[in-house]
Amino acid sequence: MFYYCESMAIETACFISYRHRKSAEAIELVRAIHDELREQLSLIIEEEPFWDASLDYGEIFTDRFAAVISRSACMLVAYTPVYALGDYSRAEFKTMEIIEHCRLSRLGDKAKRSDGMIIPIILKKHPKDDDHPDPWLPHEVQGKYHYFDISPYILSGARNLRKHRKFKEEISRIADYIVRVKKMIERDPDHCNNCKSEIVRGVPEWGASDVEKFPLR
Repeated sequence: MFYYCESMAIETACFISYRHRKSAEAIELVRAIHDELREQLSLIIEEEPFWDASLDYGEIFTDRFAAVISRSACMLVAYTPVYALGDYSRAEFKTMEIIEHCRLSRLGDKAKRSDGMIIPIILKKHPKDDDHPDPWLPHEVQGKYHYFDISPYILSGARNLRKHRKFKEEISRIADYIVRVKKMIERDPDHCNNCKSEIVRGVPEWGASDVEKFPLR
């Protein structure tokens, strides 16, 4: 099944992908990210970020998200170790990678190749183990995309997350980045009809690999 846009414009600033859990605190952390990003974006564009807190853990995933992802400028990934374990969260990630590749290919010389369309925000890294002397991330996240690690801030709780100046500054930078990518995508007037995807099924589990740390800055 494919989804066609009634408008050629991006409709959503970014799709927030996260592992749906019953934990109220986990949901509130994602809500804090969404609310701060929405506030920052409202100063520069009309499009808002999208997230859906209504899905219950174990609920059947619906392909309505495919249409939203295809019409989003970027995907923001609220990453925790359980994200990598989720069939649907990995599927969302892979779907956006396919759309990203299509958009950059169509733009050709009009694209800035370093401007990816997946933005990981790290809420929690995988704990160190026998294979990793330090907390780690899978190469699907750390090996390709810049990420913003907010794990030092979440110990104070979701209610206090937006009080951290560093958090607000980085979300402001992410908002600026989303706007830049949105403008780049819209250089292709027919991106919406040509670069879309159904949700990818059967994405293999993510594995670990020793890669050089790749911080946001």
